[in-house]
Amino acid sequence: MAGQAGAMIRAARQARGQTLQHLSILLKISERRLQAFEEERWPDVGDRTFVRALAQRLCRHLELDPQTVLLLLPAPLVEPMRPIDRGLPLGGAGLQPRFRRPWASVPDRSGAWAWLTPVRAGVVVILVAAGLLALLPAQTWRPTPSPAPLVLPPGVTPAEPVPAGPADAPAGATANAPVSAPSTAAPADGPTSGPTAMVAPVVPAASTENPTAALQLTARQDSWVQVTDVKGTVLLSRLLRSGERVGVEGARPLRLRVGNTAGTEASWLGRRIALDEVQRNNVAEIDLP
Repeated sequence: MAGQAGAMIRAARQARGQTLQHLSILLKISERRLQAFEEERWPDVGDRTFVRALAQRLCRHLELDPQTVLLLLPAPLVEPMRPIDRGLPLGGAGLQPRFRRPWASVPDRSGAWAWLTPVRAGVVVILVAAGLLALLPAQTWRPTPSPAPLVLPPGVTPAEPVPAGPADAPAGATANAPVSAPSTAAPADGPTSGPTAMVAPVVPAASTENPTAALQLTARQDSWVQVTDVKGTVLLSRLLRSGERVGVEGARPLRLRVGNTAGTEASWLGRRIALDEVQRNNVAEIDLP
């Protein structure tokens, strides 16, 4: 059956009108190897494993049955199994190991600690640490949030609150007295569980509700306001509570500062002041002639 495998490949190639050079370019196999395959010079093609692999590739390209061609190729070499040398001398019953087994010095772990592996030991340590952390008070490992800073309008510095006057004092007695900017105040009911809140003190109005005053201020929300006259005297500087309305009169021009323009309405000489058009970051400052 010599010569049949190479002849079948050559006949199929010529039937498709392909030259060895063309086939070499398509399969990326050297033309010398392909010619040696067709002439069945197997040592020039390669070892027997490579010959059989090349035959299968040629059969796929030329549309031949690979099993027919493989049966015509030399059988692959199968090396006999070699006995494993375990380092034991041949002899009778008195066989002795020539080398010491590497596991001979491993201690016996068949006792109570046989279940403890490095992975299990790590899991046990993590569980114990989590249990101890759960028993500690929350304040020891949970950071306490710092209180939010109090934001004041530009150019205003916090000052100590002015003590309230007597309850029976007339309304106009403190009309021209300066009042401090908002500051923090602790609640009178004792300590609370959470962080201290930034609360502005409730200071008596520098100007009470006066419908005849040139400047009228109405707070829809809590809003800090400050009014100074032409000499720089502070006519009003305090936190207006939601729903509170005050009237301010003084030497003109007046300067008005509002710390919450979205929650404050202002009118000057009966005309509404568009605070939203002059505000910046919800803070407005305007001169009133």
